Amino acid sequence: MPNVVLEAMASGIPVVSTDVEGIGQLVEDGVSGLVVPSRNPKAFSDAMVVLASDPARCARLSNAAYQRVARFFSLGSMVDHYESLYERLLNQQEMEIETG
Repeated sequence: MPNVVLEAMASGIPVVSTDVEGIGQLVEDGVSGLVVPSRNPKAFSDAMVVLASDPARCARLSNAAYQRVARFFSLGSMVDHYESLYERLLNQQEMEIETG
């Protein structure tokens, strides 16, 4: 998961990214950023032109990106995810001990 994308989203900077592994978990194409095919510089430059020429769209994408990071990738949400994972693992271990 590319941290630079998370950092840009958290800073309210619009993101144009290629569809490499992990990006789909971060950027919703057309909602919280623009995702283009990898190894396609024309698609990448076209997406940049779209953002540069449409400030309202740029602002919508930036706001959605910020909201997405705050909801799913903030420190608090990450702590909650880890806590939930640990609880599930502990419950699973307790069940195995009881049945085993």
